[in-house]
Amino acid sequence: MKIEHIDAINFIPAEGCTDASDYLVRSFVARLKNGFKVKKYGRSKYCRRGGKERILCLHDDGISLTFKGTHGENTIGNLPQLDLRRCKEVRLGKSVDPLHPECFGTPLLRQKCKSRFDLRKSFSLIFPHRTLDITASDSDQYTVLINGFSALCYRIQLATLSLEKVRKEKALEDELSQKKLPSEVIIAAEEVDELTVKSSGSDLSNGDVQVKKSTIDNEVIDSTSMFCDISRLLCIGV
Repeated sequence: MKIEHIDAINFIPAEGCTDASDYLVRSFVARLKNGFKVKKYGRSKYCRRGGKERILCLHDDGISLTFKGTHGENTIGNLPQLDLRRCKEVRLGKSVDPLHPECFGTPLLRQKCKSRFDLRKSFSLIFPHRTLDITASDSDQYTVLINGFSALCYRIQLATLSLEKVRKEKALEDELSQKKLPSEVIIAAEEVDELTVKSSGSDLSNGDVQVKKSTIDNEVIDSTSMFCDISRLLCIGV
């Protein structure tokens, strides 16, 4: 699968990253669960300019990104969560900032990244209200991360779009079935394959036939459980 522009998906992959195959996504997820040691730049003005080493990994919910200290500064209970369904862009440190065309990367990356060498292996994940700015440990890790996040965010958001479509169609189907007033009643019995009785003027006695009522499947897709494991999410046929 290649990354294609879809208006309903508000996501921009990293420049040059077009592969969103199952193999790439699943391989990246497996490595992300184990964690990547990277340099992360803090948003606070008190954070040092050079950034801090952090372990970047997939949260237990399967759809969120989190990071923790290399020496156990964070515990499971207070790990930050960044929902990858809301990631808007994977931007390289060398890519043009659309808000400031004369600049590259993000404001935080330009402010905190020490050298041009580090900038060449840096990138940012753009969320609605913040950015996650990262420098990879080397060029190989940088390639893995930008390709992996581009593919993973795209596939997650494509799967979310498909899931929402299914839920809307299901809700519409249920709504129509509740409002519909049938002009015919279908009666089913053991010895009769199909018997149609006009509802207007018809009076069915209790002893004549047994009515077999059709049931409506009201199963509602639980998005929380659907997304609890990213590998399960990618098996819905997108």
